[in-house]
Amino acid sequence: MTEFAVRNAAELSAAINAARSGDTIRLSQGDYGDYMIKSKAFAGAGVTIASADPDRPAVFHSLNVYKSSGFTFVDVDVCRTPDA
Repeated sequence: MTEFAVRNAAELSAAINAARSGDTIRLSQGDYGDYMIKSKAFAGAGVTIASADPDRPAVFHSLNVYKSSGFTFVDVDVCRTPDA
């Protein structure tokens, strides 16, 4: 099991591409914008994406998981910004 430390959306994409089932991706506090996970499937234990510090969570404007499976999200905020 590998644990990835991520600081931004580009590093998150790289970590998801490198991850294997059972791995954890820890997100530093910050704004990850609008993010999409597309066509990624993990069997078994799957991949956990979690804020490194639950008291200072990572924030997404939107989070779209499309044609993907095997993800668990822990202590992340998705704060959709309303359109005008």
